[in-house]
Amino acid sequence: MFYSVLYPDEASYNVPRNKEIPAYFIDLNLDQIFKSILMSKQEYDLGEYFYTPVSDRKVLEYRKAVSRDLEDEEIKKFFADFSAKLFLIGEYIKISGEELSERMYHGKALDDGVFIKRGKLMQYAGMYCDSIKDFNEKAKQLVEEGRIKSEGLKGFVNYLKGYESDPKFGGFSRDIDELRDQFKGLHYCMYIRQDNIRVSRYEQEEDISGKVLELFKRFKPVSNKTYLQQFSEAPLSTDNENQVLKGLSKIFKSEFNELKKFCDKYSGFVDETIVRFSREIMVYLTWFNMMYDMKLFGLNFCYPELVD
Repeated sequence: MFYSVLYPDEASYNVPRNKEIPAYFIDLNLDQIFKSILMSKQEYDLGEYFYTPVSDRKVLEYRKAVSRDLEDEEIKKFFADFSAKLFLIGEYIKISGEELSERMYHGKALDDGVFIKRGKLMQYAGMYCDSIKDFNEKAKQLVEEGRIKSEGLKGFVNYLKGYESDPKFGGFSRDIDELRDQFKGLHYCMYIRQDNIRVSRYEQEEDISGKVLELFKRFKPVSNKTYLQQFSEAPLSTDNENQVLKGLSKIFKSEFNELKKFCDKYSGFVDETIVRFSREIMVYLTWFNMMYDMKLFGLNFCYPELVD
């Protein structure tokens, strides 16, 4: 059964690794080479994999086969995109899940953006399920084409295929779909006056958004030049948003209660093996990035033939 994309089995994975930089790295100036590699992916904490020498031939052959598969640019991008997304989801869920569990356990008041955290957990849960389904669909095609050959990558593909077919994942996915459908069906009005925000259930009130847009068209500049500010992420006023969500939770009690149940049940939904893969695959990807930079200077790389 698949366990790691760096080690062929759990036993070899559990062999202790160096957490600190070895002295010979400094003697050979290897610390200077790996400094930029590790800093570029600091959030992945990859040092232990580069600091630990591998003498087990089985591990070396395992990694060499994975590297050969990743020479295919399409396959490399496919795994890189999936892993980056899953690692981000895993990191967020680890933090938000712990915070929500703490609140549930200690019975703290519903403040500090708890509704936003629950909403994001539902959002990331949806991204998680969609990503796994999309991955399996594309991976099936790549395997059938014979482009994924290594034990490591094929093992992960088979693991994820089995993970999706598990009834637990099916139930999790259905719960997400049902919850998202419930919240998509909510309609409400928001009244803003100075620093006060009031919400109410939508009762077929007139939609004046068209009138507002028509009014602002009068001030539209003649020039086609745009002065719109581009944001790296969606702008968010946490205090205002949480105030609105608090009000909505009193109006749509059933839906928000279902959201709470969902978060209590699935606060740590991310699979450990998938998160481990999303971190470990970066060892290969960062190495390929370094090789690419050096190839620009005319340096070549090859795979050594291993002998006893």
